[in-house]
Amino acid sequence: MKRILVINGPNLNMLGVREKNIYGKNFDGIIINPGGYSHTSVSIMDAIRSIDTPVIEVHISNVFKREEFRHRIITGRAANGIITGLGYVSYLAALYALYIMLNGEAIP
Repeated sequence: MKRILVINGPNLNMLGVREKNIYGKNFDGIIINPGGYSHTSVSIMDAIRSIDTPVIEVHISNVFKREEFRHRIITGRAANGIITGLGYVSYLAALYALYIMLNGEAIP
């Protein structure tokens, strides 16, 4: 069985650093919703780049239908993919994408 970590917020920068039973790298994939940090946090982008685990970024709302400053997603530059605007289904789509990736299939 694959283990998937879902992070809602900026805790990705703690991977492997403290409380390893919580933030440890014993996951096969990560789904992250950094919220507003996705537009401003180079630190979260660097944290994502520092791990080999596949990461899918999700946003419940369609950030491209919102304010102009939200159209720039810094953290997504390090993620394997970004899913935005599907409501809670964004999480299900991310889970499905990780399933495909972790089973060695290519995402078209």
